[in-house]
Amino acid sequence: MRRTWMIVSLMVLILPATARAQVQLNGPETIVYDSIGDRYFVSNMNTNHVIQIDRSGNYSLFSTAVTHPYGMTIWDGVLYVGGDQGPRGGITGIDLVSGEVVFQLLSYTWYYCVNGVTADTSGHIYFACTGRSTLERVDLESTTSQTIAVIPIPNAVLFDPRHNRLFVTTNEFGSLLYTVDLSDHSVSTIPFRYGQFSGLALDPLHNLYVAYFANRLIYRVDSTLTGPIPIASSGHNGPEGICFDRVHSLLCVPNLLANSVSFLPQQVDVWMTCDSTYGRVPFATGL
Repeated sequence: MRRTWMIVSLMVLILPATARAQVQLNGPETIVYDSIGDRYFVSNMNTNHVIQIDRSGNYSLFSTAVTHPYGMTIWDGVLYVGGDQGPRGGITGIDLVSGEVVFQLLSYTWYYCVNGVTADTSGHIYFACTGRSTLERVDLESTTSQTIAVIPIPNAVLFDPRHNRLFVTTNEFGSLLYTVDLSDHSVSTIPFRYGQFSGLALDPLHNLYVAYFANRLIYRVDSTLTGPIPIASSGHNGPEGICFDRVHSLLCVPNLLANSVSFLPQQVDVWMTCDSTYGRVPFATGL
């Protein structure tokens, strides 16, 4: 969806006013967690601000490189942000250390169109082009793009490394949750209806969290994507591009209509694997 005191638990932890005095959230659309820097980034769709929040709750301005930033993802030390640059839209990459723009792929056909953004483990960025009802893949090495699927009014996009696929929500009311198989770009749907949804997140146990913008809810669906759909959290005000902080087991929710973010502890055990076939290996063999 194109659309501080900070809650840090299911109970309320009040941050001092000085933590938010210098920088204000204004239409927080997406939040992502940077595990290396132990910090969060929040895109503000009503401004050109990407705001950084440290673990002490201090806000600071990280970047103004993207006009109306929406979806974001982190890959290989770079924050990739979907948004506009002049009359063109696309993906802008911002180095996490220097804050400098190190990647950009823009098109006039993507203006005011780029929404959810995600990355696989092989050097590709995927984004929902809402206005064109397409999913686009960006190859970071060749700086080229390709339309891989047509889905009605796509919104959030999330890479599922266990099955090498994308989850996709749409802005259609009563729509299904879509999946796109990245091996052949075939489109399928999950066989139960949610509603009109926005953000997506996966926890370490592969449970899927789905933000319901209109109903102010976050649903949690088990890793089999079957059975009942319990509510993980309620009472939000325009939940959008959510993420799961696996280091601290926090579900992170931007409340777009309240200009705030919520950090909600989840009971998730640490998950690890030694399976070398997990995900898609980006390295060459025979070195």
